[in-house]
Amino acid sequence: MQAAVNAHLIKMIMIFSREGHSGGSAGWAAAALNRLLKFKPLAPLFGTDDEWVEVGETEAGVPIYQNSRYGCVFKEGKDGQAYDIETRVYDDGSALFQRGGDRQPITFPYSPPAQPEVVKVNALGHRTFQVDYVYADEEWECTYPWGDRSELVEDRPEPFVPYKVKSLVQGPDLWVISIPIAYDIAEDDFEDFEDKFFVSEQEAKDALQEAKDRLKEAASTVTVSGAPETPETGDRPSETDPNGE
Repeated sequence: MQAAVNAHLIKMIMIFSREGHSGGSAGWAAAALNRLLKFKPLAPLFGTDDEWVEVGETEAGVPIYQNSRYGCVFKEGKDGQAYDIETRVYDDGSALFQRGGDRQPITFPYSPPAQPEVVKVNALGHRTFQVDYVYADEEWECTYPWGDRSELVEDRPEPFVPYKVKSLVQGPDLWVISIPIAYDIAEDDFEDFEDKFFVSEQEAKDALQEAKDRLKEAASTVTVSGAPETPETGDRPSETDPNGE
């Protein structure tokens, strides 16, 4: 197989070399060829009616349209928000992968990027981040070193709702949420919590739900004899701590 691929590549290079490109035109032609080999358009998409083909419908019966010039762009409904499904790939340190349902809203005219954004994630699929300081998003009083981040969020009004904070230097916006780490079978309730930081509100919500589901599943397997036992999370979702704390 590799020998056949090598022969194919050599054949294409020989064809390219016979076209007589100069140093300048060769670079442009190679860049254009790179886009075309990935089935990406050279000219921007404009989102006009003639660019769309109806390919199906949602569960609610809303028509789904695919762009005829670039098959990774879709919209739901004639006037729906257009989105690109291949703008990001994820790197967990061992492999690159895409996520189903990953959509990036776009506006027209739109030129698909030459390369997707590579998003670093940890083993649980949560995006990693590197920050030095954090401060409140709405009412700034002071800036806290990352190691003292608990002081910033300890008095927030709703610990189980993602709370947005800002980060420095040139760090992302973060969302903090309280994640349960134990479940009291007798009380049928969660207990003991840890504040965890995430780089999106949705990841914070997902981590909370994942922890609850895992604790309840663990509780269902506990054999009650005498006093109720309190299972702990074990491998629970958490943010990546850049300072190893």
